[in-house]
Amino acid sequence: MANDFIRLFVGLLTATLLQPANAFNPAKDRWQCKQGDAICVTSFRWCSSNDQDTSKGCSFPENTYPYYNREEGTNPALVLWDEKYNLTWASADPDYPVLVKWGFGRYINATTSESYSWSKNLTNGENSFSFTFKELAADFPTKKYEINSDEVKSIVGSVLNYFIVSQPEKPYGEEYNSNPWVDKSDQFSVFDDIITLYLDAQESAAKGEVTRRWKLGVGIGVGIGLPLLMAVSFLIGRFMKGGSVSKSSGLKTSDGDHEVRLS
Repeated sequence: MANDFIRLFVGLLTATLLQPANAFNPAKDRWQCKQGDAICVTSFRWCSSNDQDTSKGCSFPENTYPYYNREEGTNPALVLWDEKYNLTWASADPDYPVLVKWGFGRYINATTSESYSWSKNLTNGENSFSFTFKELAADFPTKKYEINSDEVKSIVGSVLNYFIVSQPEKPYGEEYNSNPWVDKSDQFSVFDDIITLYLDAQESAAKGEVTRRWKLGVGIGVGIGLPLLMAVSFLIGRFMKGGSVSKSSGLKTSDGDHEVRLS
């Protein structure tokens, strides 16, 4: 039973290490989304980028993985080619169409790159768009771009992609310093779903490292305070001695139009 308790704690501790205590929710935490007078992307925004955002840090939903394991600076995501995603936004004017643009590029050499994009005009007051990247790529080649879907797939995993959601037909007043009817996603790269085998293995390895360090009594990282470790040690001690621990519930485990190479 003691081992079961330790495994439970390690699982919760790993979740704490891998996920911020107050997960970033773009719809609720982005300053722009709370104004209500500008279009605001509410998915494909994984990290707080404004000091006025309510919650800080990064939060990656299901089938979305951090490219870097860090909480500051550019933190693009890895998303999956065949997985179904929803791009969502808020505060669009229903009287005007919404233009969704997926942008990416191909590096040629140190001074040359090629830019590509896919776009769709939504005219029925939509505030979301459901898709797989495989479905979007099936529209290639186009009149503007001669690359096919296989070439798209080979490109988008090696560059940073983005979405732009805008209402180009909607006018805006002189009181605005920039167009309030355009917003952009965070950056991401698109990989074949097979990469999940590697990502899941890395997650398991991370959990194993936490377990190993815990058993050795080694510090397991910044953010795990001494009071928490003392409290857990106390609880484990009581559990191993036959003491009881009350059950509890409720633990609850973002501009420019350009391309950047991953390195």
